[in-house]
Amino acid sequence: MHLIYPSITYTTAALFVLSALSVKRIIVLRFLYLLGSILYFIYGFQIEVLEIIFWNGINILINSVRIGLYFLEIKPWFINPTDLQLYNSFFKQFMLPGHFRKIIKLAEKIIYRDTIILKEDVYNKELYFVIRKQGQLLVRAEHYSGKLYEHNFFGEMSFLKGQKTNASIQIIGEATCYHWSEENLQILKKNYPNIFSTLILILSHDLIQKLNLSQTCPV
Repeated sequence: MHLIYPSITYTTAALFVLSALSVKRIIVLRFLYLLGSILYFIYGFQIEVLEIIFWNGINILINSVRIGLYFLEIKPWFINPTDLQLYNSFFKQFMLPGHFRKIIKLAEKIIYRDTIILKEDVYNKELYFVIRKQGQLLVRAEHYSGKLYEHNFFGEMSFLKGQKTNASIQIIGEATCYHWSEENLQILKKNYPNIFSTLILILSHDLIQKLNLSQTCPV
C-alpha cells in the first residue's frame, strides 16, 4: 500500500469522482465513482483512518451491486434456452432481458390439449401467449372464424378494455402457452410499473398487427 504516496492515491481518486460527475450515462458514472471509491479505500489504509475505510467500503459495496444489477438487466443470463429463443425471436425488440425474466417469472407455462382455452362472452382479466403449437388454434365467434399462430397473444382485447370476450379460443391438438393470472398481472403492475407499461405497448402492437393483416379476430 505504502509504495504509492497517499497524495497520489487521493488525487487520482478525486479525478475519478470528478469525472463521474461530468458524464451522462448512469453506468459510466457508477463505474468511475466505484474506481474513485476503491482508491479512497486504499488511501484510508495508507493514512490509517478507519472512517475513510468504512464509508468508502460501503460505497464500493453499493456501486458494485448496482453495476451487477445493471448487467443482469441487459444480459440474457439465467434464462433457459427455450425461453431465450422466444425472447430473441419476439420479445427482444420490445424489452431488456431482465424485464423479460420478470414477466415470465409471473407467468405459468401450460400445455393445452384438445380443449377450449378461453370461452366467448365472458369477462376476462387474464392474458395468454402462444409459445408453440402442434395442430390448429382456432378463433371461433358467431360471425367469424380464424386461427392463431405461434407468438400471438390472446385475451388481450378483453383484458385491455375490461369487456367480455368476443370469441372463443379452441386448440385442436396441443398448444404450449404462457398464462398470466389477474393476480400476477396486478403484481406486475404494482411492483414493476414500467415493465407493465411496456407489456401494454406490446399488446397494442400485437392488436394492430392482427387488424392490419386481418390475421385473426382480437379476443
